[in-house]
Amino acid sequence: MNHLSEFSSADALIKYSHLRSGNPGQKLLMLHGAGVAGDLTWRFVTSYLEGWSEIVIPDLPGMGQSDFLFDHVPLTEDYLDAICGLVKQLGWQEIALVGYSFGGLLAIELLNALSAVTSLVLIEPAALLSSEAADLSMRAIQYESLAAAIRKDPAAPAPYLEFLNTVSPRRVRNASIDRMAVERLMNRGTGLADGIGAVSESLTKRATEYAGWVSPVAGCSLVGGLSSQSMHQRHEKLSQRSPDWTSHVIDASDHGLVYTRPREIAKIINARILIG
Repeated sequence: MNHLSEFSSADALIKYSHLRSGNPGQKLLMLHGAGVAGDLTWRFVTSYLEGWSEIVIPDLPGMGQSDFLFDHVPLTEDYLDAICGLVKQLGWQEIALVGYSFGGLLAIELLNALSAVTSLVLIEPAALLSSEAADLSMRAIQYESLAAAIRKDPAAPAPYLEFLNTVSPRRVRNASIDRMAVERLMNRGTGLADGIGAVSESLTKRATEYAGWVSPVAGCSLVGGLSSQSMHQRHEKLSQRSPDWTSHVIDASDHGLVYTRPREIAKIINARILIG
């Protein structure tokens, strides 16, 4: 059963989907990437998940139906504070945390704030693009430039297409599919700009830490087969250095793998943190 709920604080209003199976099992918190709402990101993946009791899928503030309640440009810590407030309201004692792209970066940061996280799934997380800090710093510059361009003219399609080219440079090009993706991103363009701006902020401040990060909890990461070699190498290193961690490559997919390969992603989550 799916209920639409909300959490509010002095700084944010978060709308979220709350799925309950009525059966015993794991509780999942699933964080989406910059620009696209939570339900749209995860609806196909969740249809194949098994062994869970509750799943919460929030819209990050500024995206979907959620908002920040202040006027300044949000920092990464503002997103983290909002999610921590939501988890406190839920009262969950153990959490399996799933993060995609920007949501993956937030998931990594949430490990420092949420002791309830017992397992982690990272899907092309924005923090782990390379083992080289210089690569992460370069991506931070690209993202800051894109954020500025979108804020300058949220109705101009070009920066959104450039964002797609940055995160999925080897995707199969299809004009109609790209146009649909751009339209989705433009729906809340400023929220996308704020999200990638927060990624830029975190990559700038913590490039060296992210380049060598290892997971303190059990879990796995998933990377598209068409994604960069530097990302593949980074996640191979993550699996080698983190205790109880596995890295998976989803063949013939890129950064959009949550939309194009939901059954495979769900199968890995089921085996790694739900059923297995």
